[in-house]
Amino acid sequence: MSDYKTRIRKATEAYQRNQDRQQQPKRKNKSPEKDLTQKPCVILMRSLGFDVNIIESKSVWSEERGRYIAQAVDPGFLDCVANDPNGYAIFVEFKAPGCIAKLRDNQRKFINRKINSGAFAMVTDGPHKLNIAYQHWLNLKKANKDAKTFLLSLVPKPRPDKDPNDLPW
Repeated sequence: MSDYKTRIRKATEAYQRNQDRQQQPKRKNKSPEKDLTQKPCVILMRSLGFDVNIIESKSVWSEERGRYIAQAVDPGFLDCVANDPNGYAIFVEFKAPGCIAKLRDNQRKFINRKINSGAFAMVTDGPHKLNIAYQHWLNLKKANKDAKTFLLSLVPKPRPDKDPNDLPW
């Protein structure tokens, strides 16, 4: 093949690669603020001897199909599943600092279900809150006191629905 044809072929291939990259949809729901909560909380949990697993519930881009593949977990499943050294199940939803009230209804139902089954479940925006809640819950559990009521009191109440008259149109 001539030098001219080789240069044209390489330029065409490079152009096509660039076009393919530009056509991939960009995710807009990434929240770097949440990392300010998740990383320190995972470090705390591991320092307490927890076996921690982070659940990625985001859709994943598939090159083969040219689209996002749906998540593998049910809606409402929390960000972190763990167990403590005592064998208790731990479920934690991480929110950006100050955003605990943004808990979705399906997440709230999941947390309530897990608390009522005897597990530790909560939403947190920092490791300090997580540590205090876990230590208090564990002390209640060891003293055979009502640990469920304590955890249920930590679950944020649902936000009131917006008034339909307040819509912009």
